[in-house]
Formats: sequence, C-alpha cells, structure tokens
Amino acid sequence: MREFHALLREWETFYLLLGTAGATLAGLMFIAVTVGERLTRRTRMPLLRAHLDPALLALLLTLILSATLLMPSLTRFWFGTVLVGSGAGGVIYMLAVQRALPPPKRRRWDGPDWMWYAVAPLLSSGLLIAAGALAFTGQSRAALTTAALTLILLLLMGVRNAWDLVTFSIMMDSPEPGHDATPRDPPPA
Repeated sequence: MREFHALLREWETFYLLLGTAGATLAGLMFIAVTVGERLTRRTRMPLLRAHLDPALLALLLTLILSATLLMPSLTRFWFGTVLVGSGAGGVIYMLAVQRALPPPKRRRWDGPDWMWYAVAPLLSSGLLIAAGALAFTGQSRAALTTAALTLILLLLMGVRNAWDLVTFSIMMDSPEPGHDATPRDPPPA
C-alpha cells in the first residue's frame, strides 16, 4: 500500500495539471454551447448533441479521473475498480452514441473523423480497462502510466472533437457564396 501511495505522489502534479485542463476546457465548452445554441437550427440539435456530448464527456472524464487519482485514501483496488468501471462505461456510452448518429453511409466522415469519433473513444475505454487490470495484478507503475496516457488521449480527443464541431457548425451556418443569408429559425408569428 505504501508503494502505491508513493507512486501516486510522483504523479500528483501531472494529474493536477491534467484535471485542471479538463475542467477549464469543459467550462469553455459550456460557454460555447450556450452562445452557439442561439445560432443553431433546432433541427440539427440532435446531431450536434451526438457529437458534442462525447467531446464534453472526454474532458469531464479527464477531470474526474484526475481528481480520483489525487484522493489520499485511494487504494490500488479502488483505483483498478474506477478504471475498469470507467472503461466499461465508456464502451456502453459509445454504443449508445453510435445509435444516435445517422447510419455510417450518411455520416460523411473522413479518416480523421473516424479515428477521433469512433476509434479513439473505444481505444481510450480499452486502455482504461487495461490500466485497471494492471492495477488489480499489482503492476501499479504500469497502471498509472497507462492511465496517464489514456487521460492525455481523452484530453486531446475532447479538444479535437470540440474544435471539429465548432468549425462544422460555422460552415453549416454560413451562406453559400452568392446566396443571401437565411434566418436560422422561423421568425415568431
């Protein structure tokens, strides 16, 4: 137990910085969504939510797991349990999100979109499960390293997908060249 807590102390600053970054970026997303919601057509909200929610979840998961790893009473067993549970929850959540999206043929995703919206979430979930398994088998250093790399992936995924969503929304709301801008929502009657 002392060895595990000594290892946690070595990672303390890393998880503190990563958690702070996740919290700050998640807060900025809340502001962006609040401002952007007024500019978005209501008919596109389900599609935007299906892309926005996973990006926000990645940032919040970075914050929550970082905060968990800073708990002074955390044991290796609970560390493994939290990681395996988060990874399994991530797989279940991604399956639900995939059901909310249009069929793959209608998504018009390019290679990077597939990587960041489909592969990276499943990879991060698998890495969390692997990190938890390492913790259960007593390989604390490997578990902490795998968890750290996964949190970096989650942070990058959240930032990339949030930025992709913002640029997509701007392009969708911009009028075609040579066309007049149309109102986003019908005027009140």
